[in-house]
Amino acid sequence: MTKTPRTEAVAQSVSTDSEHSDLTAYTIMYAHARTLEADNERLREDAERYRWLREPRDEQQPIVTIARQDSWGNWKDDPLWEDELDTAIDRARQALGES
Repeated sequence: MTKTPRTEAVAQSVSTDSEHSDLTAYTIMYAHARTLEADNERLREDAERYRWLREPRDEQQPIVTIARQDSWGNWKDDPLWEDELDTAIDRARQALGES
């Protein structure tokens, strides 16, 4: 199991608590590891979905576009490719106070 601040804190609390037997400590650590594995899988799936949106498939058909109005009042869809998409997401998250 990979050591993280979270797993180290659990290990420390178990090792200093004389009420826990080795088996109980192992059970606690195993349950914690399973939780971390589930968290990791959820984050991996999110990253795969994001990469699917970000990676261009066809130069003519972008997955993500943003509607913009030009100086004449006409609306058009501008594609957001790779780094542009990252920047747009980061700016939106900052504007919402999420990063």
